[in-house]
Amino acid sequence: MQHCTGLYAATTMARSLLATRYFSAAELAEACLLASAPRGSKTARRLLQHSSAVARFPAWKDAKRPASALQPAEQLDIQWQLPLQQLQAAVQQHLQDTPAVPPLLSSQHTWQGSCFKLSIVLVTDVDAARSRYLGLYIRMLDVEPGTVRTATFKLSFTAAPGNPVEAGLDDVVVGTTRRSWTCVCDVGDDRALSFGALSSWQQAEAKLRQLGLVHSDGCLHVTGLVTNIELRLPACDRAGHQHRVTAACM
Repeated sequence: MQHCTGLYAATTMARSLLATRYFSAAELAEACLLASAPRGSKTARRLLQHSSAVARFPAWKDAKRPASALQPAEQLDIQWQLPLQQLQAAVQQHLQDTPAVPPLLSSQHTWQGSCFKLSIVLVTDVDAARSRYLGLYIRMLDVEPGTVRTATFKLSFTAAPGNPVEAGLDDVVVGTTRRSWTCVCDVGDDRALSFGALSSWQQAEAKLRQLGLVHSDGCLHVTGLVTNIELRLPACDRAGHQHRVTAACM
């Protein structure tokens, strides 16, 4: 813990859902003190010797790890294999005008203190002869009230290699986008993939196979790539200027 910056401990870590789930308020306060105290100072030594938090988490006083182990992942690469059976059930519910069909969600992935899921929703355009689309989104899960989190991301449906229907098919890509979250919600493209005037699951499946998006495992392969995360805090300094903080663990 003494190898993290005080800024990181007091902002990113203290606001993280994972940290608040596993650490008490007193332990988080001691973590902030330990990260802020000059290394080797009397305060740091006393915390390392007498802190109940350090006694519970002895790794907080471990020696600095080798430089190679400290290199953070440069990006978050989410790979989601969505079985066609799950998509079929959602499409059929949607075609039956079932109210509030829940989105299809990937598993949760965490990077730089933020948690993400990919999301797919069948969307109807009532102004275009009820054309149907697959919407592809990314959801940030840990947006605290009063903060703004910004991420740069790219989403895509990956084409199957060596598809027998048609060679050289391209991925369906939602281009690199930079968006901000002030609450937990889905951000992406409502029209990532068009089905046209859809009336049955068989039509939807045929379209997916025509585009070369059904892989040999019977799944759609969906990718989410997150390359940057920023946290903007609402706190203002004495001059009334808002601080923009990008916190990093050193």
